[in-house]
Amino acid sequence: MKMVAPLEPAIVCFDMERMLRFYVDILGLRLVSDIQATPEIGKAIHISQHGYRIVRLQTPYGSDQVDLLERSSEPASRLRLRL
Repeated sequence: MKMVAPLEPAIVCFDMERMLRFYVDILGLRLVSDIQATPEIGKAIHISQHGYRIVRLQTPYGSDQVDLLERSSEPASRLRLRL
């Protein structure tokens, strides 16, 4: 198989710190960026009404990256209202 474009899968996760330990400490990927997207961006692309965190990791094989996404939590007061 011939690669014609870099690979950049995005993985949705619920425990970012645990995923980072796995991908960085065990698999050896390098942290490239760690940003917090605003609620407005999350709403616009239908990921989360409360924003999200995206961490980009570089593989040791060149230009390939792995993105980890974790949606931001709802404020605790809103969660209680839904119960």
